[in-house]
Amino acid sequence: MTTLKKLPQRWGDHELHLEVAHAAKKRYPQESIRIFEQEAERFINNRNRDSYSQAALCLREIREIYRQLNDAESWQKLITDIRDRHKRLPALQDELNQLKL
Repeated sequence: MTTLKKLPQRWGDHELHLEVAHAAKKRYPQESIRIFEQEAERFINNRNRDSYSQAALCLREIREIYRQLNDAESWQKLITDIRDRHKRLPALQDELNQLKL
């Protein structure tokens, strides 16, 4: 994961980051959360419905990791922060609602 941090972020390299995040879920859950959160923010910044859907999927992965860690408080803090910061993006809010996030 140190190598992943050194790579420049480019448009379209989400797959590599998401693959690493998935692979890290069990052994490095906090690092996995960090990567999923970073990718969710990158998707949100694309400002289109498909990207909002992808961001919601990343956030669903984070919720599952927090559930495995029995850390509902951190999940609630994260999703509340994201919803508050992006409250003017109704399409994102809709995607989050569809996945019950």
